[in-house]
Amino acid sequence: MGKMKSKEFKKSLALILSSIAMMVAATASSMCFYWWYEEPSMPKSLYKQD
Repeated sequence: MGKMKSKEFKKSLALILSSIAMMVAATASSMCFYWWYEEPSMPKSLYKQD
């Protein structure tokens, strides 16, 4: 009986951790797109003049 409960616990823990990881990954990728669109343009004074 002890091994069966241990397997169930490990399975539940793995499911919870993978769900949290998927939420973090989804949030990180959506924030990347947000920052890309909100990125300010480079000032003209920083352009390299040849």
